[in-house]
Amino acid sequence: MVSAGLQSLIDHEDSLKSQLSAVISYQQTCKDGIKHPSIRAVIGLRLQTVTELTSNALALAEARDGGYPTWFSATDCGLSELHGKGLLKPNVVVAKDGSGQYRTVFEAVVAYSENRNHRGTYVIYVKSGMYEENITLKVRWGTVSMYGDGPRKTIITGRKNCHDQFTALRTATFSVRGKGFIGRSMAFRNTAGPEGGQAVALQVQADMSAFFNCRIDGYEGTLHALAHRQFYRE
Repeated sequence: MVSAGLQSLIDHEDSLKSQLSAVISYQQTCKDGIKHPSIRAVIGLRLQTVTELTSNALALAEARDGGYPTWFSATDCGLSELHGKGLLKPNVVVAKDGSGQYRTVFEAVVAYSENRNHRGTYVIYVKSGMYEENITLKVRWGTVSMYGDGPRKTIITGRKNCHDQFTALRTATFSVRGKGFIGRSMAFRNTAGPEGGQAVALQVQADMSAFFNCRIDGYEGTLHALAHRQFYRE
């Protein structure tokens, strides 16, 4: 017979793994933000035991049948199928040529943030184009799904980097926080190159986030999988 305490741990296994992974990830992020080498070394030494006892592998999601992450709801799977058939209807469209409601991804993100009455999945379609922007998206309610016309056609690009006095945490071209983000068929790019040092293209600290058919391009620190449950395919 399984004890009540053990059963509770089993029932919350995914959440427990996610939280443990977040602890380790945030510790590393804090260390990276300390510029003084000797202070950074002392803090790293103090945290070494904790770091060794846990692992970011705790946050690796197992795929369920159909190639979706375990936390995907029936609605998420259904929307993915609609996207695959070209039938997914967006709430807003971003297009550089003016054929959508917005010309920048930033404007669409702001519109989502201000739409407090929306329930369910909020879908943003970003048409083909090069979008030179730095975006921070906080998923506040429901799920946000953002998709493009393909990873070589819809590109969000920036060039913030550590050599320009940004911390690694603040160099991201696209950063997503909160809970529940799905990205499809687009690219995230940081073009700072080797002279820029750490320069993040995609930073993810949104729990239950998933990316399908996406390119992530950069030179150093390209993908910052900061914390929580994340899933990447194709």
